[in-house]
Amino acid sequence: MLLLVLDTETESGAERVHRSAGWTEAGTIPDHAADPAGRLHPTTLFCKHPEPPR
Repeated sequence: MLLLVLDTETESGAERVHRSAGWTEAGTIPDHAADPAGRLHPTTLFCKHPEPPR
């Protein structure tokens, strides 16, 4: 079975979009992603089983 995984900056607008689209939070990695200024931010990992083709 196929499993999709993505990550996004924690507490970002993208995180809210993924949650509302049915993605499941799998965990958070502290200080994983840097913004353009070089500041580190936590990243939230999400996973989802896609719908099988009909």
